[in-house]
Amino acid sequence: MKISYIFILGACSLLIGNASWRVGRADVFARTIGGPPVVTSFSPIQGEVGASVEIRGTNLLNVTSVQFNGAEAKFSTLSGLLSTTVPTNATTGPISVKTTGGTNTTAQAFTVIARAAPIVSNFSPTEGAAGISVEIRGTNLAGVTAVKFNGAEASFTILASSVVASVPANATSGAITVTTATGTYTTAGAFTVTRLAPPSVAGFSPLQGEPGTSVEILGTNLTSVSAVKFNGVAASFLSVGGSLRATVPVSATSGPITVITAFGTNTTTQGFIVTAGPTPVIANFTPTGGEIGTTVEIRGTYLRDVTAVRFDGVDANFTNSLFRPLAAVVPTNATTGPITVITRGGIATTLDLFIVTNLFAPIIEAVSPLTGAPGTLVEVLGKNLTVITAVEFNGVRTSFLEFSAGRLFTFVPTNAPSGLIRVISANGSGRSKETFTVIISPPPPTQEPPTLSMRTVSENQLELSWTAEAIGFVLQFSDDLNSSTNWSNQAGSPTTVQGRRTLSQSVSSKARFYRLIHP
Repeated sequence: MKISYIFILGACSLLIGNASWRVGRADVFARTIGGPPVVTSFSPIQGEVGASVEIRGTNLLNVTSVQFNGAEAKFSTLSGLLSTTVPTNATTGPISVKTTGGTNTTAQAFTVIARAAPIVSNFSPTEGAAGISVEIRGTNLAGVTAVKFNGAEASFTILASSVVASVPANATSGAITVTTATGTYTTAGAFTVTRLAPPSVAGFSPLQGEPGTSVEILGTNLTSVSAVKFNGVAASFLSVGGSLRATVPVSATSGPITVITAFGTNTTTQGFIVTAGPTPVIANFTPTGGEIGTTVEIRGTYLRDVTAVRFDGVDANFTNSLFRPLAAVVPTNATTGPITVITRGGIATTLDLFIVTNLFAPIIEAVSPLTGAPGTLVEVLGKNLTVITAVEFNGVRTSFLEFSAGRLFTFVPTNAPSGLIRVISANGSGRSKETFTVIISPPPPTQEPPTLSMRTVSENQLELSWTAEAIGFVLQFSDDLNSSTNWSNQAGSPTTVQGRRTLSQSVSSKARFYRLIHP
């Protein structure tokens, strides 16, 4: 609901005794008392940008603006004391304070002191490779905005009396420049960028092994290693002394080993042979039964080089971590039967059966469309879509129509958030694999309330008016104004003259408040 207010007497004010009442947008009322502001002093009388200044005087209530030689400043008032901050674009000149009662400009000028430019006294170390930290010492370094190594931008951290910068990857030998808002300093001495030689692999041991085997890689310049690959497949690794220990990844194939550092790449001429490994053995699995979607942990030996896991012949998604048991998810169309694990070394099948429970639970295989506004008809395809008791969009229930065991129709509910669709039956429940996105239509644009104006026609007659382009607004009045004010519709019909609606009113002996409201 949009409301526009006006008070008699004045364009937007009501005069009662010596107090003037003003109203702003969003039903916020402010009371101004007394005359224009008077600034008696301010302290300090000079300072840098960002310095705090206290302004003292009288009538410093309802301050609307503080300016330093015309530059707007941030301010706050507390118990008659006005506090402000020297703005970024301030220049030397008077301070102006504006309130609802008037404006006062000081005769004395506030002197804006320019911050000194940065000075670098020294830096250490004076040479190093890309990525090392360099501490830059000096004065006036508190507001550093950029550090460059011979023109190359560097990341940095400002400390109490210094700046620590990281030598960028594209840096070359040359001077260091430090920039602040007040200037740039270029060092006389140069920082020398050193580059390490690329890695060189002298050998590795063992020369062959199955996935999961630890391989020691020997050579030189094996620092700052970012990747180790077995025939192109990334492997996990650790730096130990001057060598590397890498683990043959599950999907690796026979081929060369590649070591990548910040200074280059080296690939061995000799290939590492990935062996199939021994035949897998399944010791047990938990749980021994469950619904579709249940995660099953499979334990045993030689279960690292896994290429497939099947539930009664149906392929399942699985994860094969070095530090956790083999985990597989019961697939959608699985039935009770053995679990099979296939590795490069062979095949293992459990003697015990995994019991797939709740075979008649609904299964959602597809949803169309996957987006829609509230009320949109949505088709759900799957299995066991009969004896349905409820359909939910991300927890919000909605109406639906059963069509067949493999098909039903439902409607996007009004207050549903985006999320999965869930179908519930007497045999269980099933969720969609993909998220349904609810499209929320934007609310219709609200009409801004017109400005309500008034003028004195005669000593006892006023004329209220507003633009005729505003449609649907009603003029109301009240003789009181508080949180429980009751408003009444103003009698009479306005006339339209020169594009404005006007309505004449008699001036009463007591205060009266008027507003325009769009029901």
